[in-house]
Amino acid sequence: MERFTLTKAAFPDAWRGYKLNTDFRNVLTILAALNDPELSGAEKLMIVRRRLFADDAPEAGEAMDAFMWFESCGVAREESEMDAARDFDFEQDAREIYASFFQVYGIDLMRPLHWWAFSALLDGVTAVPCALREKLRLRHMDDSRAQADAALERAKRAAAIEDAISLTDRARDDELRRRLAGGLPFDDLLEGEL
Repeated sequence: MERFTLTKAAFPDAWRGYKLNTDFRNVLTILAALNDPELSGAEKLMIVRRRLFADDAPEAGEAMDAFMWFESCGVAREESEMDAARDFDFEQDAREIYASFFQVYGIDLMRPLHWWAFSALLDGVTAVPCALREKLRLRHMDDSRAQADAALERAKRAAAIEDAISLTDRARDDELRRRLAGGLPFDDLLEGEL
């Protein structure tokens, strides 16, 4: 299988003859679905098949193999690497990722970007001072050091990765924020919550 290389003129846009949707946002959407505790395995697989492939999609097992290959940029990973603690969350850290890409590379992430390019640039973005690097520094700060300084402790808590939230709950929370900011009614969003 193909891996990330500088000897080719382009990143891959197909897997075993199946055309891929290569934009990084597409992969982020699939990753969010795969981490959604409310979706069943069949629903997650359906999302992978519909989002990753442009036209036809391979059968279930092959579709997941294709996603794992594409998401890892063609580099086989050990199971322990895939289960390792996360350094960041694409949704929670979206502002810092966006700001860091713009600051470091001058790249506006509102434009299409191949997943392999995004992934390689993301690996390098924290090598220079930027918003994402600062947030990661806070997350990895020694707890005893943070506890000695109340402001550092608050910053470390604010930078912590939140527990997984379902796509449904995230959409409801976003809609609640939108309505609150616009002075619109929101009682219907809270039904059953009180």
